[in-house]
This record gives sequence, structure tokens and C-alpha cells, in this order.
Amino acid sequence: MVPVKLKLYNFMSYGRNTKPLYFEGLDLVCLSGDNGVGKSTILDAITWALWGKARAKFDDDLIRKGENTMWVELVFDLEKILFRIVRKRTLAGKGKASLQLWVSDSYKTLTSDTENQIFWRSITESTKKQTQDKINEILKMRYNTFINSAFLRQGHADEFTIKSPTERKEILSEVLGLSYYDLLEKKAKEYSRAREIETQSLTQQIQDIEEELLQKEIFKKELEQIKKKSKKFKEKLEETEKKLERLRAKKNRLESKSEKFIGLQKQIAEREEEILELKKEILSQKETLEKSQKIISKKDEIIKASTKIKELEEKERKLSEKLNLRSSLKEGKIALEKKLINLEQEISLERNNLENKKKDTEAKINQLKSVPEDLKKLILNLKLFDKLQKRLESKNNKLSNIKEQNSALESTNKQIVVKGKELRNRNKLLEESKQAKCPLCTQNLSLQHKKEVLTQISNEIEQLLKEYNQSLKLIKKNQTNIKEIEKEIKSLEKRLSERSVYEAKRGELENKIKGLEDGKKLLSQIEERLKTLDFKAKNKEQKKGLKVKLDIIDKKLATINYDEKLHQKARQEIQKFKPFEKLKEKLQQAEQNIKYAESIIDKNTEKLKTQAEKLEKDKKEKDALGKEISVLQETNLKLKDKQGEEKNLKEEFAENKEGLGTAQEKLLHLQKQERTKKEKKEKLKIRTEEKGIYEELALAFGKKGIQAMIIENVIPEIEKEANDILKDMTDGRMKVKLETQRAKKMKDKTIETLDIKISDERGERPYELYSGGEAYRINFAIRVSLSKLLTRRAGAKLELLAIDEGFGAQDTVGKERLVSIINFIKKDFKKIIVITHVPEIKEAFPIELRVSKEEDGSHIEIIK
Repeated sequence: MVPVKLKLYNFMSYGRNTKPLYFEGLDLVCLSGDNGVGKSTILDAITWALWGKARAKFDDDLIRKGENTMWVELVFDLEKILFRIVRKRTLAGKGKASLQLWVSDSYKTLTSDTENQIFWRSITESTKKQTQDKINEILKMRYNTFINSAFLRQGHADEFTIKSPTERKEILSEVLGLSYYDLLEKKAKEYSRAREIETQSLTQQIQDIEEELLQKEIFKKELEQIKKKSKKFKEKLEETEKKLERLRAKKNRLESKSEKFIGLQKQIAEREEEILELKKEILSQKETLEKSQKIISKKDEIIKASTKIKELEEKERKLSEKLNLRSSLKEGKIALEKKLINLEQEISLERNNLENKKKDTEAKINQLKSVPEDLKKLILNLKLFDKLQKRLESKNNKLSNIKEQNSALESTNKQIVVKGKELRNRNKLLEESKQAKCPLCTQNLSLQHKKEVLTQISNEIEQLLKEYNQSLKLIKKNQTNIKEIEKEIKSLEKRLSERSVYEAKRGELENKIKGLEDGKKLLSQIEERLKTLDFKAKNKEQKKGLKVKLDIIDKKLATINYDEKLHQKARQEIQKFKPFEKLKEKLQQAEQNIKYAESIIDKNTEKLKTQAEKLEKDKKEKDALGKEISVLQETNLKLKDKQGEEKNLKEEFAENKEGLGTAQEKLLHLQKQERTKKEKKEKLKIRTEEKGIYEELALAFGKKGIQAMIIENVIPEIEKEANDILKDMTDGRMKVKLETQRAKKMKDKTIETLDIKISDERGERPYELYSGGEAYRINFAIRVSLSKLLTRRAGAKLELLAIDEGFGAQDTVGKERLVSIINFIKKDFKKIIVITHVPEIKEAFPIELRVSKEEDGSHIEIIK
């Protein structure tokens, strides 16, 4: 796994506008910066993105103070396949978390220039847990393995060495991917148990079948008896069915004739109804014919009246047109006369209103003349508040940095106290020991050697005490500074609380300036309108035009010749002749009705004759069929008796047949059971053999089987890698040895373990008796050897080594050797990231990632 891109949003000390970090070309880099600026946060972000775990106990503690949402985006390369993870956390409600995963189907080197050319396909699962399981499967490792091998965290360089032997072995098992064999062992045991259950079941089934087969002869005799009885029933049933067939044929013939008889009855009734309807229709049409002939006799009188109505309507239309024209001209004349009277009054009234509005506007403008100058003075005062705000933010940042430094110093002092207690306990054990062996490691211990160890422990205690006092002194100094800064912050906040009053005043002045500008604009519009009114008052052409229009209307009214009495008389005459209009419509309808009625009468008379002939024929046929179907009832009774006889025979035959089928099924079942018995015996033999095989496999896949063999095989590899590094770091003085078994107190018994034995020129000693610098070298060597092993085994393609601090305890030579070892092992890792304060270490790296902290959060600068 090689990181390619890292983007942080409100993650710990990093804010909203943090630029993404692209790792292209950053193969061997040093992360540097002051305490608390966010160096270790970079590695925390990587582990949190991959596994949701970092230094903080709770995810909400990772969110930048004052923010509600935080997320990390990580793109990494695994065997030329790019994966992208976005893990998010928000404080909304009870807190929400999300995890998304993508993969790129085509490989391309990712930089800020090529990022938009990469297409991502989502492989996020339906739940966050399932997505995390998929990430673990892709990486072939979990968080615990990572921090115990490839990530040397600050203050945790001895993460692997201080573990118990059992925990060390578990970590090594995970590094080697031996959990797969645990799964195989579990599966083998499950299969073995399943085979045992199956063999028990098969044995019982075979016994049940053998008991069932004892009834075979009884079933054979029962079958023969049923077959004889079935033959007799069949013969009797066939004879009865032949008689039934003849009766059914006779019944069908009679029923067919009966249906025809019923059909004729229905048809006769329909014909009689149709004849009645035809007679009614002929009578109705004769009545219509008589009414229509009466209307036609008045035809001449109706036509004459219709012509007179048309003449009167034309006369009334012309008189109405004259009346409408006269009314329209009179209305136009009245409107022009009103317009002429109101023209001078409107101009005078509007002028008075405008003059008053102009005076009011000028008065308001004079009141607001001093406002722009007042606003300028207020803005100058507000700028002073901006300076105070920046000063407050600076003090807050300084206070935060000092508190973070104090927190780190207090944490360091706690570690010093713990380590000091351990050293005093060792010192006490050695001083009180009167034996020739060390009470800690049970090795032979000379007086000279004892004296050297006591001196070494005493020096370490003295050095720790010195560091503790220095930290304590700095803590007290910082506490004094904190009180002073907090006092200044309180004073600044008090002064800044007055800002809201100035802001409100500024809003009022800006509104007044807007009112001043609006007043000037309105004054200009009033003056322009007054000029227009002056022009209108002087313009006599408008009055002259209105008088000309009035003369034209008077001339048109004089030419209209309208007689109101004549118009009224024409309307009365039209009303007199109105009834004749309806008679004209009836006349046209009557002419049509006569033709239609005569046609219907002729047609229906012919139909009536035809239907009467058909009715007589149907009645004769109905009488003949009635005689033939008189025996149908007798035939139905005979058929019913014979059907009852057939039903009884069929029921008896079916019962017999069912018994025959049951007997045959029983025999077939027993034959099948004989075959099943044979098959189950074969299967029982196979399952018994399989059970034994799975029991052996469970032992082979267990901790004492293949897993123990694999660990035994890789131990020399880890020892060799670690000793090669220790050789260069200690001039060949120190060696490490890993033991996987330890003798029990009982004779000829051993227990599984993973003990770390270290030897130097003084002999073999426990890890706990080595100084801080020596212990770190041992830790570094073992951790790097585990990291290298991780890249070669268990399918985990982790090609990253991260080292967070840990160089301070080394002397100059030790630091130089550590740098040379890092350069030596860089060929085994694609990326090596080292976090340090030490100048000699920083200068040894070709690329430096310098972290700094501003008001908006931490930032990373690449220095080559």
C-alpha cells in the first residue's frame, strides 16, 4: 500500500482550506515543524481513513474546534490499482459517520494535473462495517498489525517489544496471515462434527429400513386378493355403462326436440307482439297524415305574412343604425366639452402640488448634508475594531499553543515518573540481591557487572530527574504567561463588545445617505415636470383643436334624419306578424311528414301480411313436436335409476382400485428401501472415513501444526533482518534472538511463546535492562524487520514505513547510524516518512515536508 493523495477537511489542526498532499516523487521524506503544528496528524489521518482509528479515543475529538463536520480523503496505490477512500464524521444530532470506497479501472499516475482524467467506480457496500471489511480484505491487514510493524508511533516505538509473548505471537500470526489457518481449523472441526452427526443419522436410518422390510411377504398376499376382486367389479361396471349410453342417446334426442318446441313457443309470442306493433304504427302514421294536411290548407296565407315581416325588419334595422350614430356623436361632444373645461384646472392643481413637494424635498436635503462626513468618521473608528479583532485572534492562538505545549510537557513528565519508578524498582532489586545471579533475568552477575548496571540505572534516573525539572520549570513559566494572556483577552473582548453599537450607527447613516440621494433625484424630476406644465399652459393650439372637433360633431348631427315615432310603429308591426313565423316552420315539416307517413303505411301493411302467414306455420309445427316429447319425463326417470346404479359400482371399484394402488405402492416403497439401505451403507462408510480425515486436518491447521512450523521458519528471517540493522547501528555489539518455545517446570514439556533475548559484549540480558537509546535501536531493528517481512508474506502489499520521532535519545553516532540504516532500507519500501525535530536528521533527507500553523489551520510546504 502506497499513499498517493491525502486531503484533510477540519481534521484536528487542519482547517477547511487545506490543500491536498500529492505523494508523487516523495519517496524518502522528513516531516518537520514546531510542537503541536500537526506533523503526527498526517499519519493519524492515514490510519483513520483506512481503519477509522487514530490517537484520539473518540472520533468527535478529531473534529477541529468550532466545526461540525470533518472528513479525510485518501488515495492509495496497491499493485498498480488505485483505490480512493472518503471517511466522514459530523456532530449533527447524535453524530453521524459515513465511509465510501472507489476503485479506478485503468491505472494512471495521480497528480494535481492528472486527477480529472481518472474515472472512479464505487465499490461501497450497503453498510459501513461491510465496507470496512472490504478495505481490510484489500489491504490484507488490520490497524493493530500496521501500528506494530510499519508505523513507529510517537512514544510507541516499543509497541511490539513490550507486548506479552502471547500478544507478540498473535501479531506475528496476523502479519503472516495465519488467521487463514485458524479459519481452516475451524472449518475442519465443523466438517468433522457434521460428518459425526451424519454417521449417527445414517446408522439409525439403516436400522429403521431393516425393520420395515420385515413386512414385505404380508403386502404380497394382500395385493393378490385385491386384484381378483377388482376384475369382477370391472366386468359389471362395463355392462351398466352400455345400458346408460343407450338411455342417454334417447334422452338427448328428446331434449333436442324439447328445446325446439320451447324455441317455437318463444318465436310465436314474438311474432304476435310484432304484428301488434305494426298495427299501432299504421294507425299512428294515419293520424300524422291527417294533421299535416290541415296545415297545408293554410299555405298561401303563411307565405304572404312571411314576406311582410322581412320588409318591416329591414325598415327597423335602418332606423336603429341612425339612432346609434346620433347617440355616439352626442357622447363624443359631451366628452370634448368636459376636456376643454378641465384642461386649465388640471394644470393649475398639479403645479401647486409640485411646488409644495419641491419645498419639502429641499428641506430634507439640507438636513442630510452633514451625513457623508459623519459616515467617514464612523468607518475610521470601525477599522480600529478590526485591528483589535486581529490582536484578539493572535492572543487566542498564542494561548492555545502554550496550553498544547503544557499538555505535552505534563504528558512527558507522567511518562518520566512511570519510567523513574521502574528504574528505582530495578535498582532496589539489584541492591538487595545477595546472589550471584540477576534477580531480573536470572543470568550470572559479577560484582563489577552489578556495579556497572547500578551506575547506568542511577545515571538514567538522574537524567530523567533533570528532564522532569526542566519541564516543570517551563510549565510554571507557561502558566504565568497563560494568566497574563487571558487577562489581555478579557480586556480586548470587553472593548470589542462595543463594536455592535458602531455597526448599528453605520447602518443608520448609510440609510440616510440613500435617502439624500433619493431626495436629489426626486427634486430633479419635480423641476422637469414643472417645465412641462409651463409649456402646456402657454400652448393654445390644444384648445383650438378641441373646438374644431366640436364643430365637426355638430355638423354630423344636423345631417342625421331620425324619426322616433316611425321607429316605434315599425317595432309594433313586427310583433303583430311574429306568430306566422312559427306556422311557416310547421308548413315545411307537414310537407315532409305526408311523404314519410304514406311510405310507412304501405311498408308496414306488407310486413303485417307476411308475419301472419309465418305465425300460422309455426303453430302447426309446435303442435306436432308436443306429441313427440310427451315420453321425455319417463326416459329421465329410467336414466336416473341407472346412473345411481353406475355411481355405486364406481365407488366400490374406486375403493378396490385405491387399495390395489396402496398395496402396489407399499411393495414399490420396500423395493426402493432395499436400494436405499445399500446406498446409505456405502455413504456411512465414506462419511466415517471423511470424519477421520477432517479430525487430522484440524490438528494440522491448529496452532501447534502448520502455524507453528511457519513461525519457526520465519523466525530466522526476522532475526537476520533485525541483526543486520543492529550490526550497523551498534558496530556489531548487539544481537537479538527470538524463542518460540520455553521449557515448562514439568519434565519434557514445553509451552508456545515468543520471547525476545538480547545479547551484547556483557552477555545476554532482558530487554528491560537496556538504556533508552539502546532500547530504541532494538525496537527499531525489530519493527523494521517486521515491516519488511510484512511486504514479502501474508499477501499484504504494504510498501510504506512511517517513523514518528524517537531520535532524541540517540547520541550523535547513533543518529548518524539511524540515518544510514534508513537510507539502506529505502530500497525495500516505496515510501518512507520520518517525523523529527532533530536538525541532523532533517538535513539527511532529500525532501522536507515542513508543517506550519496559521489562523485558518495547519499547512504543509514541500521543500527540496
